[in-house]
Amino acid sequence: MANFTRVNPPGWGFKADLTSAQANQLDIDHAKAVNGDDGSSHSPAAPVQIDGPGGIRTDQLLCNGTADVTGTLEVTGDLILTGATMQVDSASSLDVESRINFAGNLAGIRYRQNTSLGDADADITVAADTYWISAALTAVRTYTVRHTGIVPLTGQRIRIRRSQSSPSENIILAHEDASVICTLNGGFTYSWVELEYFGANDWRVVGWGSATSEDDRDWVWRDGSSQHIVAIQF
Repeated sequence: MANFTRVNPPGWGFKADLTSAQANQLDIDHAKAVNGDDGSSHSPAAPVQIDGPGGIRTDQLLCNGTADVTGTLEVTGDLILTGATMQVDSASSLDVESRINFAGNLAGIRYRQNTSLGDADADITVAADTYWISAALTAVRTYTVRHTGIVPLTGQRIRIRRSQSSPSENIILAHEDASVICTLNGGFTYSWVELEYFGANDWRVVGWGSATSEDDRDWVWRDGSSQHIVAIQF
């Protein structure tokens, strides 16, 4: 990428000539410049990079393509996505201090596709939002919810769900130090649990339940000592 260069670096002295080549270059550069009053349209061949503490300040940011932000994008007002997707890449975060409004049939937050767990002990990381256990288990399986490798952020959540016909084996969810977070007991079809990370190898259960069929609206909630049948309205 390149900025406009001066057409006459030494500058013009008194009675110095403005050549036709210089005037033509000024005319070309002028035609490429941004019209700050009436608006203008541009198709840059390379990114337009703005560094330093000044940045760009605007009351409304409209993006109809890809906005690649390295650093901080601070928006006071409306950030409108029209037919677009906002993607926050690895090692980045999106902090919202107000609210996000969704409008339209396809508006919402899209989670990553679920990851399947098989009939073997395995690790669970925040590389996926949902883990699905559909394989028939031949023994009690322990899935270790990791806090190293791919390090979770405080407040991140993972949902683990089993979808098996007449399951009989327990599923143990454990920390990396082997301490048990919770157990999905055998005999409960379509049971699920949601975990939240509180930091320092501390995963906690924030939601759990089970149903007798995948579309059942009568869920069995377990508190470790008793069962409660709760009809959930969707």
